[in-house]
Amino acid sequence: MLIGRRRSPRLESVLLTVPAAESWGEGIRSRTVWTLIDQAISSLTNFGISFAALRGLNAGEYGSFVVAYTTYSLSVMLVRGLISEPLMIRVHDRQAEPSPHGPVLAASIGVGLGSMLAVGGLFAPPVVRFPLWALAIGMPGLLLQDTWRFTFFASGMPARSVVNDSLWGLLVLVGITMGAFFGDLSAGGYVLVWGLGGTVAGVLGFLQTADRGRVGGLWGWYRAHSDLGLRFAAQVALGQGVRQAVIFAIGAISGLAVLGAISGAQVVFGPLRVLLLGAVPIGVAEGARIRRSDPEVLSRFIRGIAGSLGVAALGVGLLLVTAPGLGAWVSGQNWDVIRPLLIPTALWMAGLGWTQASRIGLRVLERASEGLQTEAIVSVIVACGALTGAVVAGAFGAASGWAISVIVGAFIWDRRFAHFAGLSV
Repeated sequence: MLIGRRRSPRLESVLLTVPAAESWGEGIRSRTVWTLIDQAISSLTNFGISFAALRGLNAGEYGSFVVAYTTYSLSVMLVRGLISEPLMIRVHDRQAEPSPHGPVLAASIGVGLGSMLAVGGLFAPPVVRFPLWALAIGMPGLLLQDTWRFTFFASGMPARSVVNDSLWGLLVLVGITMGAFFGDLSAGGYVLVWGLGGTVAGVLGFLQTADRGRVGGLWGWYRAHSDLGLRFAAQVALGQGVRQAVIFAIGAISGLAVLGAISGAQVVFGPLRVLLLGAVPIGVAEGARIRRSDPEVLSRFIRGIAGSLGVAALGVGLLLVTAPGLGAWVSGQNWDVIRPLLIPTALWMAGLGWTQASRIGLRVLERASEGLQTEAIVSVIVACGALTGAVVAGAFGAASGWAISVIVGAFIWDRRFAHFAGLSV
């Protein structure tokens, strides 16, 4: 099919204006700032819909919303592994307009997943059925929108992602406001508002590129990058699967109160999540450019990411320890059980930052198989550490065991990156 029609010069200038082509070093600061702004907007949109649902639904209805949200989160991470991250590694030419191939392929996957959700909803309990059906409607558009974001990152045009995510956030805000005005939204209503907003923003992506080529050969496009995509997706599935299993196991071993305390400590470190998530598009896209233009700088770039994320984690931890009123304001009545977990959680987050940097480095080097092997080894270490800590010392033990094992795992990731980057091990 033919993407897009002729538009007015004024609309073209609004949607397509980007800086002139430049080397990676000349524009890395501006691209980093735009990418972090975009990640903040995207995270705020997701947080906003979750917060509104939490305030507007009872516990059971909110639980059904969480089921739909978790299903989306896993789906989008798998699609990022299959399509978005290989795209950022292999398509990083600022002089080329973003291609719609990746987003259209993601939307096609979304149609398949949406069909599965529609059928699965028939057999789900009524409280879960309508949120799943609402997600089935929105899944193609949500995956389309998210893949456009990474397509713009790959092309060195994160400002377009900011425009796209801003529209999504605005539409979600309007939808929630209208829902509150005309009556309370159900769990399915919140999911539908969120999904339709993402769909409209996804369609906007076609207007944000001057590529007027025909979208064909999607299977061939995917096969050209499947050597990375399949392994990246498997790595995501393994890491997230083990993490969820550990969370459920901690709840079974030590009780929901312990699990709530650990989750609450992570929420207090919420701003770091924006940095950790933002590090991926920045690190992978910029790292691919560096590898192409100045490979000698790549190791310093990756170590710079690790150091920045580690310092940020320890800094937030120090701030919370020295200014307890801030943590109490965020966590409310749960502060007393969260406060003892601040130091191990800060170390945990620092280890995650170190891990994230080395994981990005192996991706940029296109060492997908080695990344999957490392993920498998480290996942076992993390699971053993966290569960052993939970058995020995409850919430503090689980958080400490998780932190220690993540740091050990980060060291393994770092050594793997150093080996394949040709550094002294």
